[in-house]
Amino acid sequence: MKQTWIKKLRWGLVAALTGFGLSHRGSAAPVIEPAPLRPSRWFGERVAEVRLESGVRLVYVLPNALRPGRRLRLVFYTTPNGNSCEQTLGAAKDGVLDWRFDIQHVGAQIRRLRALRPDEDIALVIAEADGYSWPAWRQKQGAEAPRQALACLAYARASLGHTPDVIDLAAHSGGGSFLWCILESPGGIPHDIERITFLDANYSFSDEAGHTREFQRWLAGDPARRLTVLSYDDREVMLDGKPIVSPTGGAYRATERMAGALKASGRSLEESHVEGRRRWTEPAGAVFFEVSDNPDRKILHTVLVGEWNGLLHGETVGGPQAASGGRYGPPRAYLEWIAPSPYQTPVTASADVPPAGSRFLEQLAHLPFLEREAEIIRQICGTGSPRILRNWHPVTIRAKGADNLEHTAVFEVTPDYLGVGTETDWARVPMTPLAAQRIADHFRADLPTTRLADAIWEAAELKLDPRPLTFQRESPLSFLLHDRIIDAQRGNATPTALVAGIKKDLVLTNRLREQPNKVAIYGWHYPNGAPIQPLTIVHRDTYVDYSHGVRLVRRRVLVDGKEHDYRDLLTDPVLHPLVSSEGPISAPRYP
Repeated sequence: MKQTWIKKLRWGLVAALTGFGLSHRGSAAPVIEPAPLRPSRWFGERVAEVRLESGVRLVYVLPNALRPGRRLRLVFYTTPNGNSCEQTLGAAKDGVLDWRFDIQHVGAQIRRLRALRPDEDIALVIAEADGYSWPAWRQKQGAEAPRQALACLAYARASLGHTPDVIDLAAHSGGGSFLWCILESPGGIPHDIERITFLDANYSFSDEAGHTREFQRWLAGDPARRLTVLSYDDREVMLDGKPIVSPTGGAYRATERMAGALKASGRSLEESHVEGRRRWTEPAGAVFFEVSDNPDRKILHTVLVGEWNGLLHGETVGGPQAASGGRYGPPRAYLEWIAPSPYQTPVTASADVPPAGSRFLEQLAHLPFLEREAEIIRQICGTGSPRILRNWHPVTIRAKGADNLEHTAVFEVTPDYLGVGTETDWARVPMTPLAAQRIADHFRADLPTTRLADAIWEAAELKLDPRPLTFQRESPLSFLLHDRIIDAQRGNATPTALVAGIKKDLVLTNRLREQPNKVAIYGWHYPNGAPIQPLTIVHRDTYVDYSHGVRLVRRRVLVDGKEHDYRDLLTDPVLHPLVSSEGPISAPRYP
């Protein structure tokens, strides 16, 4: 019966995540269900996530309720190169999250926009390309890229549950590739697009590709339409002694070309230089191009979005809210609307009755990254983690220290990987090392090293064969499927038995000094003891997939019968061989 349930889950997951795509091949358009919105913990919003067959991930952030009779505006924002949807939404700077969370704050800027437009409901959809690169996505799609981009926008429009009255397109950096795909799509820019904003994202403007002609057609269709370009003088900016743009490239030159092409096609653009900015504007307000001077030759690529309120400016310029929306420039006009960090907010106790593990993972599937992490921390540090995971299991290691003497250490580790649920229905929960470290600190524990991961496998009473999955690795529904596969392998084994061979470990290693903001992954041992995953730091510290597990090591360790702190052993010049195969661990924790 359990195997049947697993098969249903697998095929349900595949169908849900790949069903949209039939219309791309000329079949009848599928019925698009509303996005599976769930209440957010912050700002009275509802959130959801959808992944399309074309490799596009959509994250929805909507008001708590769409009010009857109110105008509905959809702001569709494409991520810059290298950034996820969560980093694009932004969060409070806390010394833990990496710098990308503090450079755009699209979520906060849209919340500020809602306050400026109380007569509208404003939905935000952020689109992220597979591999964090829209230019690479476009290249992969080939000639189908314009159709796929149009289909992606159509999906977002149709899955809101209500048809938006108008849509605003905005892009930062490489996200501009998506906007050019829309211009080049069959039929051109859809009729319900009201604003298009390029935030240092217009490098690929091409008159030869018909962009000018399409802009002219679109602008002529409605006097309320607005085309905005914000960029800066990047012609002489250097990075590591080299120019960041070619002699003919960059947003400055692209903006000049766009302005010249529009003027040549009949737009009445007026050029001026105001407050250190070169502008091309149209008296009626339909076109607004602005290039900031850059005498210090700084990289202002992200500054103009977050520090200078770029998206907010693009959404209000040429309209009645332009003056009150916050000037284009510092300071940030949206500070009170920034989402908190889950790693700095107080940990509150979870409900007295923890959720069933399967239900918890299903709920995680509908939460954005930051709220997902916050809920994992809240449950495990509260009452949402089963007691069986707190039955620490001893693991003994013997090794020669740097003093050439034999030493014996007795560690205590969790018998399984951290999870949420009841004693009879709980599920292992993959998470980032940032959440794992916060939980470890709460229990006065830490993460293992590769040396300890090997020792735990050696000591395990229950060694299971790895069961890898090959699809939707980052989906919480895959977390659930993999968890059920492990439970089927365990059978009737004692719940508190020390188990190994079921997950990769998040580990501590000196290699984390090589690059900031990475996660170290190791293990998932075969029956012969060899790890599937050699030690790697290839992923960011915000990457999580179904194969990751968090096992805690208590900081209280007995070495030769005397009590030591695990963290001290990691750096001990004599005793470190008990815990490390790579010398003293100089960074014995994640941020």
